[in-house]
Amino acid sequence: MDRPEYKEQLKVFSNLFEAFKPIKLDWKSKYAGFERILLDSKLVDHWLIVGISHDALMLIASNGFSKTNKGVVRGHIKDRKDRAKHLFTFDFQSSEDAFKYFMKYDKVTLITKNENSIKKGPNDWSKQYPIPPETFPYRCGYATKYTDEALTYLKRLYENEIKSLFRNTQ
Repeated sequence: MDRPEYKEQLKVFSNLFEAFKPIKLDWKSKYAGFERILLDSKLVDHWLIVGISHDALMLIASNGFSKTNKGVVRGHIKDRKDRAKHLFTFDFQSSEDAFKYFMKYDKVTLITKNENSIKKGPNDWSKQYPIPPETFPYRCGYATKYTDEALTYLKRLYENEIKSLFRNTQ
């Protein structure tokens, strides 16, 4: 599936946000339903992969750059609960402002399970390398899809960042 255009994603998000915002429920209940529908709709780019930690890159390399990498998970750049609370308690000027906020903080970094914890955040992860957002396919969802293109990118990153460190220290 191709990534929908900004206007299409904004329309889906706005319609859903405007439907959930006035419901007289606590923000947690609203967000749970909102996120479930948003995720299932597959019409808004959710959990966009924009980085990888050093430890996750090393784990993927040790797996031979396989399409399956147990032990590598999504690390949310902003705590999902904090993002959700703000989304449903802040008085945004427009649903487009809410969408921009959502998209700004709905990004993830690939990290190891050891780096992932409710008490850990980006400052606790190993060194992070940026990844262009289009590297991984649209809608990676819960499990990361390692396409040939994404694995080629990670191999190059490994060779440029990790192997060059070893060459420079010898």
